[in-house]
Amino acid sequence: MKHSIFLLIISSMALSACSQERTADLNTALKNPLFAERYSEEIIERLASLQIKEVEGVTDPETLTKIEKAKAQWQKVSDQASDIRFEGKYGRFNLVNNDDFVTGGVLIYNNTLYLSTDFEVLPSPNIVLYASTVVDPRENEVFPSAEDTKLLTLESPYGMQSYAVQVDTSTLKSIVVYDTFLNRIIGFAQM
Repeated sequence: MKHSIFLLIISSMALSACSQERTADLNTALKNPLFAERYSEEIIERLASLQIKEVEGVTDPETLTKIEKAKAQWQKVSDQASDIRFEGKYGRFNLVNNDDFVTGGVLIYNNTLYLSTDFEVLPSPNIVLYASTVVDPRENEVFPSAEDTKLLTLESPYGMQSYAVQVDTSTLKSIVVYDTFLNRIIGFAQM
């Protein structure tokens, strides 16, 4: 129920704030809790900064009331997105060596894998994400091992993404970024 309210709030706020085409894009993006949390926190921070600086155009009582209402609405979105992140399995990617690059966050919640807005990996012909039952996949003599589960092939090496996945989160210890073209681990996120 609380997550239905979350989607209702973000949908109605986006509809009132954007054009139809932009609204569809924003509504889609806001379904990713990592995006929703960052986006809402940045809106709150910007509005608060404008208030504190008493920027021209935001000092009249009507505008200040609108700002307070918007901050309260976006705080709800931030809180709910944060709750989802804590209820799911979340980690940040770590590099394995200096010849590769990966950064960003990953969340698995309700059979969906979410990548954060700052996700980035150096491009390669075929980059795959695996679910691993070990905290550090370098501990395995061979990767992928029989215990590792291929989740997906990345559609893009950059930015926010989401994928439907089937993974046993009770045994999940890490998400591994693996380059099948070069047969090497690029990095992993401890979950």
